[in-house]
Amino acid sequence: MDFDLPESVCDLLRKKQFVLDNLPRLEAVVSRYRELMDSLDPDVRILMKEAICKLETCLLPGTVSYNFSYIKLDSFLAQCNKSLDFFQGLLSQVRDVESLLDEEIEQINQVDLFDLQEESPKEDSLPGDENSPKSFEADEEQSATESTSPKKESPTKDPDKDQPTTKTESEEKLSPLQREDPPNSLSEGRPKTCSPTKESAPQTGTASEMTSSSDNAAAASTQVTPTVVEFVRKIEHRRNVAMETILYLVERMTPALKKIETLVYETNSGSSSEMVCYYERYELRLHASFVSLICCNLDRFTSLLLNSETPLFQVETVLQGNAPSVQPCVESIGLLLKQNMVHLMNGFKLIPRWIAGSCNRVPRLEVEHSIEKYIQSSFYEDLYNIPDIKRRLVVINQTVTRVCAALYKHIVTWNRYSELWLYNKEQVLNQNSNDTLYDYEDKMNYFSEIESELRLRLNDKCWVPVYCVRVNLFTLGTQIISLATEWKETIATNLIRTTRIKLTEYRDKLEAIDKGLEPLVIDVETFKNALQVIQDVNSMVLDTDLLQYDIINRNNALKKHSVQDLKCELNELTSSWQKTYSAANVKYLRILPYRDIFAKVSQQAVNQFLEKINDFLDRFYSEGPYSIPDDLVLGASFMVNYSTEFDTLNMEKTEKLLSEELFDLPVSDYKPYEEAYRVHQKLELIYSVYNKMQDQMIRWGQTLWCNLDARVLQLGVDEEVQTVKQWPHDIRSLAHCESLEQHLMGFKKSVDLFVKLKHEAMRERHWLELMNKTGTQFPMSPEVFTLSQLFDMNLSHFEHQCLEIISAAIKELNIENAIQDIVTTWTRDMILPTVVHVTVNCSIKNDVDSDDEDQTSSSSDVWKPLVDKSEEEEEHAYQLGDITPMLVIP
Repeated sequence: MDFDLPESVCDLLRKKQFVLDNLPRLEAVVSRYRELMDSLDPDVRILMKEAICKLETCLLPGTVSYNFSYIKLDSFLAQCNKSLDFFQGLLSQVRDVESLLDEEIEQINQVDLFDLQEESPKEDSLPGDENSPKSFEADEEQSATESTSPKKESPTKDPDKDQPTTKTESEEKLSPLQREDPPNSLSEGRPKTCSPTKESAPQTGTASEMTSSSDNAAAASTQVTPTVVEFVRKIEHRRNVAMETILYLVERMTPALKKIETLVYETNSGSSSEMVCYYERYELRLHASFVSLICCNLDRFTSLLLNSETPLFQVETVLQGNAPSVQPCVESIGLLLKQNMVHLMNGFKLIPRWIAGSCNRVPRLEVEHSIEKYIQSSFYEDLYNIPDIKRRLVVINQTVTRVCAALYKHIVTWNRYSELWLYNKEQVLNQNSNDTLYDYEDKMNYFSEIESELRLRLNDKCWVPVYCVRVNLFTLGTQIISLATEWKETIATNLIRTTRIKLTEYRDKLEAIDKGLEPLVIDVETFKNALQVIQDVNSMVLDTDLLQYDIINRNNALKKHSVQDLKCELNELTSSWQKTYSAANVKYLRILPYRDIFAKVSQQAVNQFLEKINDFLDRFYSEGPYSIPDDLVLGASFMVNYSTEFDTLNMEKTEKLLSEELFDLPVSDYKPYEEAYRVHQKLELIYSVYNKMQDQMIRWGQTLWCNLDARVLQLGVDEEVQTVKQWPHDIRSLAHCESLEQHLMGFKKSVDLFVKLKHEAMRERHWLELMNKTGTQFPMSPEVFTLSQLFDMNLSHFEHQCLEIISAAIKELNIENAIQDIVTTWTRDMILPTVVHVTVNCSIKNDVDSDDEDQTSSSSDVWKPLVDKSEEEEEHAYQLGDITPMLVIP
């Protein structure tokens, strides 16, 4: 419109356009600030609150009213972008250190505390030995120097990138736990064993994936399975290396946190109050990492104990003592595996805790008078009391117990061969020395089956898996095979020995037959002997055939089990038998013509023997023990002679029967003699009990009367009575048996009288009276008075008289006791029992009835042995009556 505007308005329009042109730059600064603030978590906000305050101080002028000074706007925007660049660079460095700390914690999670790989982990110095970077402390000093330099505008540049240093010789010799200055760059100083590379580290830390990786490693291992001691030592050795790695990683966290402190606050104390939240954050993450690490490793090891495809370790099985066992024993295996868990938890005693509000380790405390010189505050106490870890430790202990129980159960199954080592070979064979060939062959087959079964088993597979344990059966199987072979050879040796004993007995018999065929026949006896030998040879034909068949079978059994054969013994038996059999046939042909002559002589001898038997039977029934059933004493003396005669007649009878058989004579009738012999045998049974009872009475009779034990006598006689009652009726019906029963019952009654005669009332006068009744005399001295003297009295025949004497003695004892009471009263007390009269002032004598009773007793027959003593006491009473009146005046 071509209006002329004032200069001030035109200037304002120009500035407005300038502001509008720079408005996107302002919006970019605000947007960049918001993005940075939104990316901060609460802990980083607290950590970088001073940096945030500086940044906001720089941005604060943009919130006030604008004065339209475009020169100041350019300056303001440049200053804001510079502050934002510095804050972003500082935040980037902090996050780089955080990522490295997170990476270290992740590496701790991936540590294998049960490393079962074939090759042991590298135990040389940790990476960074060749070109070790500077320490965090040096890096922090360099950062502090650069913060004051003019190049502070670019804090993102790493000032140490081009400053590598080399390690000294003394530094190379230090272990990871002894190094004071960890590497500067966390990525360059990372341990090789825990590096999260594709080649060595697992991709995740879950228990299932760790299990699969360990199984693959175990499958790739060699076939040489370590022993349980080697297995535990290897795991503990590798775990020590792993714990050194963990300790190294934990110690690297302190310089990293100090570097953050240097970047943010330009200090290097490690105990900044503004970073307390950071210290607690990473200590808690470290604690959680340890919990996860222990739980994953324990779960994996528990799975390996029960479900491992390849055995973890092997044990040897041996026959030790009298039982199969493993080496080491099952208890030691369980103890070693459980101690391995203790070793795992004790490893965390090396990981120190941080001082509260700091990232510096707690210093060790020196302790006096203790096994451990120093006490270190570690993560062990907190980790051990976590319920998840405790529960897993209990599960592992239960799993170990389960594995040991299964191992013991497998070993116990070998006890089915226990008879091989529990029994003594010689003792068993001596007890079964009379076994048949079938028994021997059955035993050898049994041990051969054991031997072949075990050989086949060992050739196929000489070990068996029991969960994670490889049980090597070679030694035990070899020992049992050796025992089975020894048993088989011992049985075969015993079979050969018994066979040779049979052959020796048979050879001796043939030699006896050969000797019996040598004498010439000159009379009846020599003819009978020769004929008997020939008959024995004929009867041996079947036995010889059976013996040859038995030896052939024994030889076949021995050859079946590859043992020494009996071919030579069999040939010797055959030749000896043929020789003896031929000689017997020749002898028979030579004596055959004289047979009829000697047959007539033998018949005459048989007739004479029958007459002798008839005379003996007449004498046996009329004069022998059979004729005196009531007198057992005399019958016992006769039995000795008649038993001898019966034995002699039995021998002659056998000889005559043999003669009749040899000469084909008619068989004689010996029935009367056999009937008499059966009666004699019954009498022998009866008199054997009688003689046994007499022997017992002689033994009991040596006992003194004062040492009488009626129970022993009663038991002895009751035993014999019970024996007699068990005899059959044909024996008990004999009169001799009735006499024996009367004798036993009489002795039993005598024992009852012995008990009554032990009464204290019996005096010497009573025993004298008893001797007069029974007609016996013996001394009454206790040193010589024995039971044999009582046995001679036969008290059972004088039972009534004995009981009368005992009854009278008991009554006399009562009278003696009454007289003794009177004597005691007059000699000791000398006081008359009196009572006070009720009407007269005097006393009268009491207990007049007792005096009357004594006078009444003196008139009885029982009093007669005590007359003298009674008269003496009456005289004393009369004197007392003369001196002391019945009425006593006070």
